[in-house]
Amino acid sequence: GRIKAEQEDALLEAMIRDREAEQQRKEEERVQQEAAQRAQEETARREAEERVQAEATAREEKEKADAMAQRKAHRKAQLPPVPEGTAGVVRMMLRLPNGGRVERKFNAGDLFETAYWFMDLSPEVTSQFPDTDACKLVSNFPKKSFSLSADGKKTFKD
Repeated sequence: GRIKAEQEDALLEAMIRDREAEQQRKEEERVQQEAAQRAQEETARREAEERVQAEATAREEKEKADAMAQRKAHRKAQLPPVPEGTAGVVRMMLRLPNGGRVERKFNAGDLFETAYWFMDLSPEVTSQFPDTDACKLVSNFPKKSFSLSADGKKTFKD
């Protein structure tokens, strides 16, 4: 009697512990699954944000490139032809940081901004100065500094 009752109590306790352990295991598994799902959702959200950001960046870069191409096409169409001879002609020679030189002639009556247009259209110059409009030009004699914003609407003879 008593041994059988103890065995039944022990069996019942073992079954209760097993059930509790099973419940504990299922709870831990559920928590892990929820954590894994949250991590997946967070990764998906982050990837979506990165995709949206990359698309916005690509769109901005394309708009910049389109605007630059449009600006260059306009400047190319507006750039006056290289004058012949020497009368009323200004010769401009640019020395580049890499030691290269770029030359062009302009009519003395051309606007100074045409020098910037020429620089913007010159691959030798833009390879060293991507934003030619921000460059300053300096003459050797007399020593003088020129900028597009301050001097662009003046003529070379001015």
